[in-house]
Parts: sequence; C-alpha cells; structure tokens
Amino acid sequence: MAPKKLPAFMFYPGDWLKDTRSLTPAAKGAWIDILCAMWDSPERGKSTMPISGYARMIGTNEAEAETLIAELVDMGICESVTQRNAFVTLTCRRMQRDEITRVSGRIRVGRYREKRGCNAEVTHPSSVSSSISSSVPIPDELILTPTLSPEATQQQRRNGQEKASKALLGTYDPTWAQEPWPSLRKFVSMNNELTHKSWPAIKRLDSSRAAKIRRAIKEYAKEPEWQKVFGETNHCEFMQTYPNRGLDWLLSKGKDGTFNFTKAFEETWRR
Repeated sequence: MAPKKLPAFMFYPGDWLKDTRSLTPAAKGAWIDILCAMWDSPERGKSTMPISGYARMIGTNEAEAETLIAELVDMGICESVTQRNAFVTLTCRRMQRDEITRVSGRIRVGRYREKRGCNAEVTHPSSVSSSISSSVPIPDELILTPTLSPEATQQQRRNGQEKASKALLGTYDPTWAQEPWPSLRKFVSMNNELTHKSWPAIKRLDSSRAAKIRRAIKEYAKEPEWQKVFGETNHCEFMQTYPNRGLDWLLSKGKDGTFNFTKAFEETWRR
C-alpha cells in the first residue's frame, strides 16, 4: 500500500550539519534530491531506479551519479543494494523509522476511537476488529512493529552501517588509490603511500579500523588535510621513532585527550 501523501517531511538542521559534514558539496546536493524522491516513493524511505534515473534526478551523468552514491554509502549516510536487473535501491533508515512511528500512531488513534464507539453502542468485539481492519487497511508487519528504545535504535543503526560497509572492507589493493575521496579505501592507500618508510603498511581494512577512519574524516574532511597529516611523518623524527607508530596510533588519542592526527596536522611535535 502506498503511503499517505504528505506535503513535507521533518528536517533536522543540527543532524544534517553533523551527518553531512564530511560529504563533498556535490554529494550533499545529491542526497537532498534523493531524500525528496524517497519521501514521494511508494515505499517511503526507499528509492529504487537505475543509475541513469539517479543521474537525471541529480542533474549529472551516470558516472558522476555512481561516484556520488558510492560516497553516500561509504560515509554511512544511506544503504545501497544493487539488484540483478541493474536497479539500485537506496534506503534512509530514519525516514523509514519515522514512517513506521507515524503509521503506528494513526493505528492507535483509530483503535481508540473504534473502542469508544463500540463501548457506546455495546458492539460485539468481533465487529470492532472487523471495523478497524476495514477503516485502517495497514499491513500487519507495521501494526505489530513495536516502538524501539533509544538503545535499540542506535544498535539498529550501527548494524545497518556495518552491513552497508561490508562490501567496502577487505585486503589492501593498489587500485584503492584510484577511488574518489572520501573513500575509506582511498584513505588507507594514502597512508600506505605517503607515510614514512618506517611506518607499517595497512594490509587489511576491517570494521573497527573503518569506524576510526570515519571519525577522523569528520574532524578533517578534505583530502589535502590528510595529505599534510601523512606527509608530516616524513618531517617529524618523533613520529618515525615512536615505538607504536602507525595508522592505528595516529587515529587514537594521546594522554591529553587530543587525537594524534590533530597534533600531526598542527605540527605539534616539531616545536
């Protein structure tokens, strides 16, 4: 059943700025267009069409549209599933969750009104169930969906991000250097190519390291900034001789609570 037509959806400026801070301007523009398409989709919060359709909607060519979608998935903004017929499905978990909450609320109100009317008319309970079904024709899976606690919602979001990123993890390959920024694999390739020869190369990108890289890219979102951070390892003796040097150390915090990559960017250890 198609969702009820609504003229507008809730927009949270704070969440938008926080979630899209690490995106390129083109990806931000593409994402707001895709959100609008998801809102008017037969299944709210989900958009399915070929890459050519996304290209027309965004206003670009197919190659650029594919790059922008890859960036959105890579940064955990949305989930993507490519079907055998070359159609690509993008989903926004928050919009889907809000839609379920909205439908469930409408069902509860309908049940309450039906119950009041039935009590007044002393109607048999079976007729109440029948009248509710006919007046609110909502799928059973939505009717039975419970309201998730904040903790369960966060866990669901983490599970979705891990599932979306699974295809992006794996053993290092030199071709990762050709991927567009801010690809996680591009980040690993930069580490392997730009850091001092004493630094160990990253041979595998796992989910734990991917989460650290995403957090770091939110602090410094531009590629030249990370070129400077990695290049600093060639000019700073401390970063070359520190016993636990390497990417994992660079992405961690020091005793003062400051990220080591921040100190590298600010050339703290040269002073």
